[in-house]
Amino acid sequence: MVSPRTSAWRDRETAGRSVPDAAPWEQVVKASGSAAASQCEKEPTSPPAVAFCIAGAARTFTSKLILTHIRYNLIAAISGNEQGTRLFLHLKLNDSEKVAGMAGQRFRSHREGNLQQMIATLQLPWIQQRIGEAVVLNGSGTYEGEGCQRVSAACVVQPENQAWKAYRTQSCSTQAYTPGENRSTPCCAPQNHFIATGNNEERLLLSHMGIAWCGAAISRYEQQTSPSKSFGLVLYSRPDAVWWRPVPPWCTWMWNHEALSCDGPGCDMTWAVPRPHFTRLSRQHVMHRDCPARPRTKSRHVCCTTSEHLMTFGRTHGNATHVLPREEQLDVARIGSNLMKSMSVLRSTRGVCEIVMHPVLTVPTGTVPSREAGRFALLHERRSGMLAKTTVKLRALFIRNESSLDAELLATEMIQCRAALRPYDIVSIGQTVSANGDDGDMVTNDTVKWAEWATEYRAKLLRKFTKK
Repeated sequence: MVSPRTSAWRDRETAGRSVPDAAPWEQVVKASGSAAASQCEKEPTSPPAVAFCIAGAARTFTSKLILTHIRYNLIAAISGNEQGTRLFLHLKLNDSEKVAGMAGQRFRSHREGNLQQMIATLQLPWIQQRIGEAVVLNGSGTYEGEGCQRVSAACVVQPENQAWKAYRTQSCSTQAYTPGENRSTPCCAPQNHFIATGNNEERLLLSHMGIAWCGAAISRYEQQTSPSKSFGLVLYSRPDAVWWRPVPPWCTWMWNHEALSCDGPGCDMTWAVPRPHFTRLSRQHVMHRDCPARPRTKSRHVCCTTSEHLMTFGRTHGNATHVLPREEQLDVARIGSNLMKSMSVLRSTRGVCEIVMHPVLTVPTGTVPSREAGRFALLHERRSGMLAKTTVKLRALFIRNESSLDAELLATEMIQCRAALRPYDIVSIGQTVSANGDDGDMVTNDTVKWAEWATEYRAKLLRKFTKK
């Protein structure tokens, strides 16, 4: 038997929209999120009120692909409490330039969408009704003021581009950052030059200052509504994360005592913690600023190297120099790493479908990927940040039959991929939001173009499969 709260959730999620309106991949995502949420239907305790902090460079956030996965595999899967679910959005239209990544990656700053697309996205009914507070930065940088609860042009602000400098590690240097120059001495850890290289410290601080904005916004919301009804759980995520599979539902771990997190590379991209611990973890930029040159810890996790180390440091420290008593430290749930495994990032939509649908990646049933396919995927990962995991997941989402050489089917799959990656207000592929607030049907007008592409694609596949 379906519980009343789950039934109400499903009724509201499906109101005004029939299943046939959704593309095949949307139906799959919706079904997976509903199945995950149903795991907690018979729990005797009530689900926690969940605050979702989505902060950072918006990038692909306005695409239907990202939003559909957030809606079902993130929000619906983990919370189970529609009335208590709220979104706190700190979205930047520009990302910052990546001068020197961990693997030598270099990405130029770019703007994926525009203000019109962002406002149209935030005004989608299912988003608008869940907004606790939102702000859109017309650029990069950060913002520390209040946002808005009803989405309009008033939610758009100019970013503060220099505020991050106030939180640089003081024990290393107080000099202003000069693009392209490295510091003469490394910070904190003698063997770790990450923070001292390029604009890595700026990017780290901008990220954590976005989380700090969420912390302040959540507190404001709790005070305005009812201080006695605060959130039980806070989940942070990057805006460009694609939630390929449902996150662990609230009843599958001790959400009021444990975190969903991990300790490896990339584990700073998303995490979930009990509300009391989020107050401390939303001040990681302050921990970084106050971090001593030689932290008194035997752990490899210190407060002024990478964002991943800082996150792990924050779980066990009250500030930059104070280790919390063992009973006050935040433990990671046994299934904590499942949160990170549920997602990967999609930094850009430009040319993505052409990469995903490339013949070199075709793996017929019963065979294994070729070395050529692996090299192709890794090449695009280094050049544009298109993660190999994201490429594989997108291909699995849109390719129905890897062995098919049917040109009409291939064209249809390409059209569906491109429609999923476009923002809601692109009129050329259909309506944005219909008069009654439902998502409009996506109707492409370039069928002929992609039919021609599919014919050429099919010829390439035939040559590949018949090559000696």
